[in-house]
Amino acid sequence: MRKVSVCMAVYNGERFLAFQLKSILGQLGASDELIIVDDSSSDSSAQIARATKDPRVHLHVNESNVGPIKTFERALSLARGDVIFFSDQDDVWLENKLVDTVEALERTQKAAVVSDAVIIDENDKLLVSSYFARRRSGAGVVRNFYKNSYVGCCMAIDARMKPSLLPFPTTINQHDEWIGWASDFVGGVEFLGRPLLAYRRHGRNATPLQRSKWLSVTRYRMRMLMAIATRLPQLVRARREWRADLRHS
Repeated sequence: MRKVSVCMAVYNGERFLAFQLKSILGQLGASDELIIVDDSSSDSSAQIARATKDPRVHLHVNESNVGPIKTFERALSLARGDVIFFSDQDDVWLENKLVDTVEALERTQKAAVVSDAVIIDENDKLLVSSYFARRRSGAGVVRNFYKNSYVGCCMAIDARMKPSLLPFPTTINQHDEWIGWASDFVGGVEFLGRPLLAYRRHGRNATPLQRSKWLSVTRYRMRMLMAIATRLPQLVRARREWRADLRHS
């Protein structure tokens, strides 16, 4: 199996962090890695990460609070795996998330995989049995212009996408949308219709579950299209290289 990197951004996540770390580390192999970038937390998040005393855990602490986009950008830049997962601090990986996702990447040879998720509350109570059904998730720019399907904690990418993604464009509103749109353009995105994550929603989530107002969404999407346009020559080259690799594989 290919080497896996998990990129996690943490900010004041002490309440649920230990449970999430346990769910991830139980699925990682000996040569895999969990990269945690703490965004200058004021709670015990960094201490909880250190307390794992697991050599696969690599903790980095930002000198100041820079927000989730720059924090995930730093984590991705440090990833050395062939397959890269993205993780929030408060969710729970369900059984076989890693194995099923890596298998899907290898089988489809696409640039990214997004899995379905169940939604739970802060007390582990099931709220929604399918995030995909709630959001009508799927690939494609038109579908995702209207309603974003690219949720970072449900996503993994082939590491060959890194040069096309980094650095993250300064115009984007969400890192996971950028990763999803760019991956879709370069090598396609596979959507797995079975839940592999318990997606926790509570009062301190960085990303709201409820949909933003249409005017705000349109503004965000236009900024994303600007980012794609700015990187278009690089993305076109990456797409050609991806297709050439497929022909010779």
